[in-house]
Amino acid sequence: MTETTPRPRPPRPDGQRRAAAVPPGGRPAAPAPDDEFFTELSWRVLVEPNDTKRPGTMSAGMVLVVMAAAMLIAMLVNATAIKHRSESKNAGTWRYNVANVVETFASTLQLTSPRSAIDAALGRETQSDLDDVDTGEIIYAEAPEGPTGTDVASMTPVLREPTTASPLRMHISGDSIVGIFGNQLKKQATDTGLITAELDYRPSTGLSRPDFFNWPKHLNEVNASDDPEVLVLMFGANDIQGMRVGESAVQPGTPEWYAEYRKRVGGLMESMRDPDNDRMVLWVGALPMGPNSGVGSIPEVDYIYATEAAKRPWVTYVDSWPFFVDGSGAYQPELPDAAGEGQLLRERDNIHLTAAGGDRLASMVLARLAELVPALEPELAATPAQRAPSEITERDEVPKPDGFPDGV
Repeated sequence: MTETTPRPRPPRPDGQRRAAAVPPGGRPAAPAPDDEFFTELSWRVLVEPNDTKRPGTMSAGMVLVVMAAAMLIAMLVNATAIKHRSESKNAGTWRYNVANVVETFASTLQLTSPRSAIDAALGRETQSDLDDVDTGEIIYAEAPEGPTGTDVASMTPVLREPTTASPLRMHISGDSIVGIFGNQLKKQATDTGLITAELDYRPSTGLSRPDFFNWPKHLNEVNASDDPEVLVLMFGANDIQGMRVGESAVQPGTPEWYAEYRKRVGGLMESMRDPDNDRMVLWVGALPMGPNSGVGSIPEVDYIYATEAAKRPWVTYVDSWPFFVDGSGAYQPELPDAAGEGQLLRERDNIHLTAAGGDRLASMVLARLAELVPALEPELAATPAQRAPSEITERDEVPKPDGFPDGV
């Protein structure tokens, strides 16, 4: 008699599972549980090939293992950059300690060497370059009460009239917002044929964390080596955080914080004065920030910038605020240009500038410089799309914010 394979029986109408068939001479087999995969899940199940997978493919478990290994390798190779990034943020002991342990482990095994070699080959700034910046004592001079009379005349820079053969030397520095703005300013400035410009911006930097990047020291070195005649500076977006003063820390919003920040701003301005009085500092005010940007107290730092600049004839404060708000003074990411066409000026983070926003800020900075160097005026060629409407102008005075402490 020929033995045949029994056909599977159809499911029961009531949806219940049929009892397992009883093999000849044996007990009925227990039904396989529906969650068999999960009850038998183990490292071996993850790693071993699955017999049911298609040829040339990898099991889902193996994919997870490979992804985890790749992420671990990437973290170790980039450990130095991760640690440096963590240092730029507000005091975060846990985050910094974790990054420090990972960086120490990776450096000991020389796992960070490939990343450093690639950065060096591409001309990028390496961690050793950053470590060369002295993060110790800040270079600050005492802020004066304010010059008067003949003192003003003796300290007011007289910028020479540039020519195509001998253009003005401009240096543009600041935080990541200066990235787009600086590129647009450099392009518009060089298009005049009367300015050469260098762009030098550092993301996540400012004046609150000289232990991360020491702008006063760096800019003094720039002045000594490049001798710029026009120095364009912009800070503030990363500065609203705790500052270390001696062995203690001061927190944003307190009189102590404002006093320390004013000291740093005034000291930097003071150290930027050229001994021969032929350098003008254009200090661009911090931009208004939009909803969910996580950046506050911009009116307060702008008030400090403006009032400190007013004490020094070699510093001109450029009031960016009116050019990035609507008629009621409210933040708007999109505003009309000089031709009445809407321009998206801010990125989705409500912090950084788009190219159009960079153009708008660059054109107003150059227009302000042209007031000091009349020879530039005929060469300014910003299009209506690059300019704000003519009725928008800088404020006569940056108002003192409500709640700003007296005597600071």
